[in-house]
Amino acid sequence: MFHTQGAVPLASNAYVEREFENAVLREISASRWVLLLGPRQHGKSTGLVRVKKTLAEAGLVVTNADFQAMPPCASYQDLLRWFSTEVARRLGIVCPYLPEDGDGESLLSWLNTIFTTIAGPIVVIVDEAASIDNAAYRNSFYGQIREISSLRAEGVAELSSRLRFIFAGTFRPETLVQEQNSPFNVCQTIYTEDLTAEKARQLVEAIAPNLAELSDQAFDYVGGQPFLLQTVFKRLNDADDEDKRQTLTDILQELKFDLDAHIVSIFGKIITTPSLAQKVSSLATHNEIPVVPGDTDFNYLQVLGVAKRSGARLIFRNQLYADIARNSPQLLPEAATRPVTTVYPLTAADFDFMTDQDLAAIALSSYDGAANCHNAGNYRLALVGFGSAMEAVLLDFLRALRRQDLQTAITAANRTREHRAHFQQHEHANNPATWRLVNLINVARCAQVGAAAPEPTHALREWRNLVHPALAAAMSSDESRLAPESAAAAAILAILNRDLAEIAGGS
Repeated sequence: MFHTQGAVPLASNAYVEREFENAVLREISASRWVLLLGPRQHGKSTGLVRVKKTLAEAGLVVTNADFQAMPPCASYQDLLRWFSTEVARRLGIVCPYLPEDGDGESLLSWLNTIFTTIAGPIVVIVDEAASIDNAAYRNSFYGQIREISSLRAEGVAELSSRLRFIFAGTFRPETLVQEQNSPFNVCQTIYTEDLTAEKARQLVEAIAPNLAELSDQAFDYVGGQPFLLQTVFKRLNDADDEDKRQTLTDILQELKFDLDAHIVSIFGKIITTPSLAQKVSSLATHNEIPVVPGDTDFNYLQVLGVAKRSGARLIFRNQLYADIARNSPQLLPEAATRPVTTVYPLTAADFDFMTDQDLAAIALSSYDGAANCHNAGNYRLALVGFGSAMEAVLLDFLRALRRQDLQTAITAANRTREHRAHFQQHEHANNPATWRLVNLINVARCAQVGAAAPEPTHALREWRNLVHPALAAAMSSDESRLAPESAAAAAILAILNRDLAEIAGGS
């Protein structure tokens, strides 16, 4: 049967051999370290299961740890203990509470204790290598692995000379850890590849031969993305409809509105990174963009999976991703005027530019609630949520200003002809927490930080007012008419976040 959850088991026929697996085997056999990069759900873990089996059959000791499964760690020593326990457990070894030399802060001490009775080459697979959230722990962990590489080159430590690492994930190696601490620049970098049309048909034939003739139709839309192919054909195989070709057409069209983790993981990172959003927006507008040498964004867009190289130009990896980008108001503002648009949720990291963590949590909760309402067709509630998120973001910005800068902004807002601040009786002029959204916007527009000032628009505030029953009844009881405003509200908030993040970064 088709497989859409986790690594494809060894016994499953929902698998076709991938070239990257052979490339990893060649490098490890040559005693080199490997960095395996590729999109989420692109077959990395499935391939590594088979790499592990092949290496073990060749007589190497192979073990692994998946950092996505790591629990919260109160200290760096706890992280090393968890990692070492995982590595030991897969070899049937009981990991001690501390290394034999008592140095719980040294990764090499832990590994020396675990592998003390094991001879020969040892391969350690580190899956989801970017999943260590704590930056200090992450730099220490990978810095100590880099030290193992240095010892290996010098022939100083016996174990170091026998260790071979495979790091796998979807990340930017140049930014994940500090360059001087990075083991990734001593690795051979290998990228996962898409399935060919022939291998896509081979996959379908192995599970549902009666659907093989539809393989090319699916491939034309989702390309050789293995997870998408498996998802499409699982849904098709499960459907009772007799007209499988029409059912497949319907399934493919529904994909662009499917907010599963796969789509969110790709586009969530893009829309919250201004440089990536700008490039994907340009790609959506022009169908292709030239690759700029030295700009790592172009490589990362390929690692994320949204794009691929075509000579010296970047193009969408498949038609599905192109359609999603062209219908996203967060990438193309004009998409907000189209009948159906999808708004993607954000993560806590997307509000890292905010100073007050409580306000950041409120902004995130309001935004995600609004996105869920929008995607469910509840546009009035979506406008309320987007408006609340905007209030939290602007309040945080104004409260973080120096007292003198806030007073200067208030004075300027009181004097301007357009968008003049007007404080009512319940609003305290020196306390932004008491202000209405109209005044948060007006004063923020006058708040100069360095050479920049945000330019929040009143459009979202005005649209939010449309939820008042009297206004709603006067406009129309059919809230589907608010779909464009709701989609545009998400885009407006994304623009405001981008500008404030840039101001925070430059202040």
